[in-house]
Parts: sequence; structure tokens; C-alpha cells
Amino acid sequence: MVLKVGLIVDNPLRDLEGLVLLAYQLAKKGHDCWLVPMYDQTFDVRAIGLDYLVLNYLRPNNVDHAKLYMLEGVKVAVLDTEGMAGRSAEEFAGFVNKTGFASKLNAYFVWGESQFRAVLDEGAVPKETLFLTGCPRYDFCAEPWRKSLPPRKVDLPYVLVNTNFALTNPRFSAGTGTELQNMLKVGFSEESALRFVQDAKLAQNGMIELVQYLVEELPELQFVLRPHPFENTSPYEVISHRGNFQIRQESTSVEWVNHALALLHLNCSTALEARMLGVPAITPAWLDTDEIRIPGPHAVSMHCQTREELLEVMSDLSRQDYSRDLNVQGGDELLRQLYFRIDGKASERVCEAILDTAARPANRMDWGRPSIRTVWLTRFRGLMGYRLFSWLLGVFNPQKRPENRAAKYFSVNQVGEIVQRLYKVDPLPKQVNVSAMNEAELPSRKMASGRSICIHASLGDGA
Repeated sequence: MVLKVGLIVDNPLRDLEGLVLLAYQLAKKGHDCWLVPMYDQTFDVRAIGLDYLVLNYLRPNNVDHAKLYMLEGVKVAVLDTEGMAGRSAEEFAGFVNKTGFASKLNAYFVWGESQFRAVLDEGAVPKETLFLTGCPRYDFCAEPWRKSLPPRKVDLPYVLVNTNFALTNPRFSAGTGTELQNMLKVGFSEESALRFVQDAKLAQNGMIELVQYLVEELPELQFVLRPHPFENTSPYEVISHRGNFQIRQESTSVEWVNHALALLHLNCSTALEARMLGVPAITPAWLDTDEIRIPGPHAVSMHCQTREELLEVMSDLSRQDYSRDLNVQGGDELLRQLYFRIDGKASERVCEAILDTAARPANRMDWGRPSIRTVWLTRFRGLMGYRLFSWLLGVFNPQKRPENRAAKYFSVNQVGEIVQRLYKVDPLPKQVNVSAMNEAELPSRKMASGRSICIHASLGDGA
């Protein structure tokens, strides 16, 4: 039986490449895999008639939708794109357990050993539906998939600066107040959330001043600043007039780290990606605080205690003087706890778990009823269809118009380019096809957004 599997894509900059790899693995097994934009899922899941859906998270705001999908006969799993959400495995497990619904899912995939144990100890997910897989997007940090990464996008060697201030500098929400409310919804106390925001604002200002200082002091060294995919670029444009500085927000963080001389960051998980790829990670320790500190990136980074010390390190890089040891000892055990195995096989493990749980009998347990509001809103969407509902939504809330969410969408060409790169390092005995949504071929064309993309395989040679 050919399964129709849906993968929710939250932010293409961060998530698309790893999910295309997972879809590629499913296509190798002969199944149809749909990449579904997060904001269009309530339409496209029903338009396509999916058998199995992999959500990008389970939080209080989407539990009702998960219940409705399952009541409609769709098997539902979670591969959390924020698999290190919270500052510890225990905090992450608390987020998973907060909904009270994770135990009802067909599968829950976690990234690392510490999260796996914490979720089990919390009792959030039963052992038979909890899978330790790693995260597919980090398969590109290992062979053979590292060979599929694109070539360097900057002519000269560069230091990569990754910022991580989506809360105080949001790209997609109305502002910090909205992000603060989201923190409260997932379980932060008001006091803790307010302290975090305060410290994060100070840290962001400090990072801007630091990068401006380094760029001016080291004109011979190239700097590429890549904000978090959920960050606005405008606060960093104050530095953009300098010839040795660029702001780049396209492509994945793994691609940028892979070609960097070093990574400069403050509590950014890309420090762990740098560790996977053998690139030194450096952090300005004087800007850090207990409230914003994230243990994993902190542990694998070289800590510079003053601006002058950091300048010396960067001066060595500009002279290509590598006598200073920038590598932090240890870290392999930490990677295993957070990401399981960096072996290029996380996508295979998720694929096998999807097929395993898809073959199991459907759950017959009491899932609890979704809210009346969600039920009636879903019916209203069905009556109106995608185009009319989206137009009305944009009238009442212009921020939700499709053109204002362009960064959340992806194209057939983007997906096809990734598939071509994968095929070069892993040619298949089957032809891999990338297809746009053809509304005429769907069970419910009225519900189709036209934005989801299918990856599937057929007999033949080439890709």
C-alpha cells in the first residue's frame, strides 16, 4: 500500500532541507510524501487526504487540530523542530506533557538520549510510541549527505556571526509582546519570561556593538551575519555599510557553518552544529547571563571574557594564524545526549518509525473532544474553501495575508534543487519526482492551497 505522508514545514530556512531528506527516504520506500506549509495545514491535510501526518510540534495552540485529524482517520506523529525547547531535557519534557495529549499520538520522535529519558520519566509519552531518532536536518553534518551541501556563497573566507534573538527581534509576529504571550502559553512563569526578555534585549544590543567593533577593527577579515530564521534583519543594518560585512538569511545554518573559519554566537544552537562540522565556536561570555544561557551551546564554545580577548582571537584568524587552540575539549557525549548519533541516518530512523507505526492498528482510545470553536472554525473553512477563507482572513488581519508570509513558503524549484543534490550522493533505482499540488487530482480541490509539494518515486532511472 502506498502511503500519503504529510510533513509540516514551519520555517523553510531552518526545516526544509531536513524534511526533504526525510521525504526522499520515504520516496525510496515507494510512498508519496507531501511537504505542507504550516499555515495551510488545516486545508491541505484534508485536500490531499493524508494517511499519516508529522506535526512540527505539539503545544496547547494546536492540540485541537491534532485531535480533529485523528478523529478524521489520519495517524498523527510529532517530529519537534524545536527538539531542544527549554533549557534542559526536563523542561522540554514538561512542555511535551503540558498538553496532556502527547501520549495519544501514534508516534513522538525525539532528538537525543537525554530528551528520550526525560519524556519517559515525565510519563508524557508511552515507550511504545516514543522513538529516539535524532533530527534529519543534522544528517547534513555527516557523510554522505555533507557532500550534498552547496558550495560557499561568499568569495572570501569568513567568520560567521549567528544571532538568536527571535523573541526580542521577531520577524513573523506582531512584536515582543506577542512572543512573551507565547512563552507564557508553553509554560514559562511571567517572572521568568520577563527576566528573559530583559536580558535578551541587553544581549542583542551588546552583540550589535561587538560586531560593529570587530568589523571596524579588522577590515581585512570578512564577517557574515546570519540572523535566526525567525529574526528581523533591520537592527543589524546599522553595520551594513562596511565592505567586510554582509547580512545573509538565505540557506541553512549548516551550509553557512560548513564553510566558515569560525562561528561567533551567543547561546545559539548552531554552536553544536559547528561542533559536528569541526568548526570552532566562540562566545562573548561577558554578554551572557544565567537567564538566557543555554547549556549545550555554552559547553562546546570557547569563552572570551573581554572584548579585547575576542579581538585577539579574531586577529589570529585574519592572519591565518592557527597556533591558538580554539577547540573545546569534550562535547561528544553532550552531542549524543542532545542529538543522539550524528551519523547521517536520523532521516532513515524517522522513516522506519513512520512506516512501523503506520502499519499498527488505529488507536481506539478516548482522545477527548476538541473545542467547539475549533470544530466550527474547521467546518467554516470547509464551506468557504481555501481562497475565500484566506481572502477574508487577510481583510480582517492583514499580517496574515499570503504575501506577508512569503518567507514561510517554498517552491517546486527549491525542493527540486535539494532532491537533485541528494540524488548525486545517493542515486536510487527509482526516479524521484517533485510535483506541485494539482488540485484537479485531489479528493477535495476546494480545500487545496496550491502550496504543498509532493515527493514521490516511480520506476525508472535518473532523478
